Order: sequence, then C-alpha cells, then structure tokens
Amino acid sequence: MMKEKPQIRFDRFPEIFDCQLAHGMNVTHHFPRHIHQTLIFGMIERGTRRFEIAGQILTANAGDCFVIHPGEAHSCRADAPHDYRALSLSFAAIRSILNLQDKRPDMSPHFAPPVFRDEAFAQMFLRFSNEAKRSDDWFRSQTLLIELLDYALAHFSDSPEQSSFSNALHSEVRRIRQYLEAHFDAPIRLDTLAEVAGLSPYYLNRIFQAEVGVPPYEYLVKIRLKHAQEMLSNGHSIAEAAHHSGFADQSHLTRFFKKHVGMTPGAYRQTHAART
Repeated sequence: MMKEKPQIRFDRFPEIFDCQLAHGMNVTHHFPRHIHQTLIFGMIERGTRRFEIAGQILTANAGDCFVIHPGEAHSCRADAPHDYRALSLSFAAIRSILNLQDKRPDMSPHFAPPVFRDEAFAQMFLRFSNEAKRSDDWFRSQTLLIELLDYALAHFSDSPEQSSFSNALHSEVRRIRQYLEAHFDAPIRLDTLAEVAGLSPYYLNRIFQAEVGVPPYEYLVKIRLKHAQEMLSNGHSIAEAAHHSGFADQSHLTRFFKKHVGMTPGAYRQTHAART
C-alpha cells in the first residue's frame, strides 16, 4: 500500500481581508525555529503536532486549536503524518477589522493559551475555512471571519480593551439597514458596509446584531429571500428570481431557500401557481 504524499495547499483571499488559508495533509516535515509576520490560528484535524514556544513543549492533538502571534519564535514537528488547517491574518487586516488606526502599526491582540481545545471555536474555524474555499459569497465569508475573531477575543484574549464596546450607534445601524434594503440585488461585502457606516467591520457586525438581532449578512439574506418569494409567487422563473434578488445562481438561492423556507424554490413556485 502506497503512502499518500505530504502536501500543503495555500489559498489567499484578497476579498476576505486578504487572509490566507493553509491546508496541510500527511505532513511530517520538521519546521525549525522561525517566526511569522502574521497572526496564525490553526487546528489539527488528524494526528499530533508538537510546538516549542517560549521554551515550552506543547502538544496539539486532533481537535485541538493553536494560535501563533506575529514575531513569536516557534518550531513544530510531527513524528507521524498529520493534517492541519491554518488561518493567517496580516497586521493590516487586523487593523482594518478592529479599527486600530489610532494604535501602533505593529499592534495585534494577544491570545492565550497557545494550544487549546474549544469545540465551538473549532466548528466556527472549520465553517469559515470551508465557506471561504467553496463559495464566492464574500459577505458571508467576511461575516464568519468576524464572528470567529469575536469569539476568540471574548474567550482567549488577554487584551480586554480589544473586546470592549460602547453603546450601539442607532443612526449607523439604521443607515446600514436602508443601504441593504436599497442594494440587496448587488454584490455586497462587509467592508463596504463598514465604509458606509464609518465603522470597523468588527464593530459594525457587533452593534448591528445587538440592535437588530441578527448580523448584517443574515439580514441581507432575509431581504433577498423575501424578494425571491415575491417573484416566484408572481410566476417568474427560479433563474430570474435568483438573478434579481442578489443570489449568485439557482443553486445559491435553493440552498438558502430550503434552509429558511423549508422547501425548494420550485416547490414554492408550484404551490403558489396552484392557488392562482
């Protein structure tokens, strides 16, 4: 039986705050002491990896997550093939997401411990990683990344000032709701909404959800679905409803339609056709 070759794939996403995702499979390479200029979050999917960070030997098993800070010297190795995923965020991305323009150019939140097990974080990490690689719905991917960072800041950050927020800014939330209702049929990204509101993407997502009850992305999906339902009820084709409601294609519409309406667009259209 032939052994599968080690491979590491890197994907960069300029549309998602210029982040990079790495996916390593069957990796046995020993990475000697080195540093990254980016913030790294990762997860071990299979096997075991050992890190040496600040003189400590730390073991990450399948299901464990890890974080490496910019400029933090470390080495890592595995005695047997292992699989992992890693997310890389630059200083510029972190400053953009968290609105740190008034801080030092090299400032980044600090998280502890370096290796941890948290099922909720792991699921959010995988959800973001999978969505980013399989979809061009950048708004959803940006939102999932913001939610991942929000969770990390709330649960693992020892920089409390980064997770504190003032009261919701009602006028900004109202402006974003109006923008979404007026432009739902066009491609929209979270960083675009942040520019409209004059807020950081991270802060906007937080205050919008606090005031409206759902993040901007879910609010947009509801608007698009409502418009699609109206078009289907009036006899338009599924393709027309998808195109004019802001969905990428029929399959994109169908996926959300089944999740939120409980039936396919075709079944919904037939039901309303039978009533007319």
